[in-house]
Amino acid sequence: MPSAEPNLDTRERVLEAAMNVFAERGFAGTSTREVCARASVNSAALNYHWGSKDRLWTAVVERAASSFDAVVRDNLDLSLPPVELFERVIGALFDAVAEDPRSIRLVLWATMQSEALDYEATARAFDPIVETSVQTLRAMQAAGHLDPSLDVEVIIPLLHGQMVYAFADRAGHRRFYGVDLSDPAHAARFRAQLLRSVRLLLGVGES
Repeated sequence: MPSAEPNLDTRERVLEAAMNVFAERGFAGTSTREVCARASVNSAALNYHWGSKDRLWTAVVERAASSFDAVVRDNLDLSLPPVELFERVIGALFDAVAEDPRSIRLVLWATMQSEALDYEATARAFDPIVETSVQTLRAMQAAGHLDPSLDVEVIIPLLHGQMVYAFADRAGHRRFYGVDLSDPAHAARFRAQLLRSVRLLLGVGES
């Protein structure tokens, strides 16, 4: 069991521990007792800051969504040619998740356990990044950079699904390849093919 980070304040320790446990076990499989044990705090500390497992989950998901949104906005340069833009944004997202896959695992757990949690609150956390993605693609269509027949609302979940599955199926990677995406060389293989898939789905040429 990972020990708590001694230099973090109590609230941050609980949040970090919760992210670890939720990413491993999902909402339904997580107990506040285990979160407290990993954060080296008592239940009163968790209740003081969040009051319930539901609120703690929401806080963790909001942090994950905010990190995704920041990566997109930091790399969203509309002055770039379409191929370079997509490779920059998707590549940066891939690299961020390769470094810390917990956020993407939270997304998958939310999908699988939607009846066990406040799905609307979870979905709302990710609305900004979805809206940014849709608006960007539609603006590029309007500017003539993308095929106007491209179904943007379908493309977004297709791209999302490829990223989620690649990082969630760690056991499958280790079984078939002997390593998972924590291995830099293996991650580079998948990153290259993901970017190729993006180009094909969006109908843009090779860079």
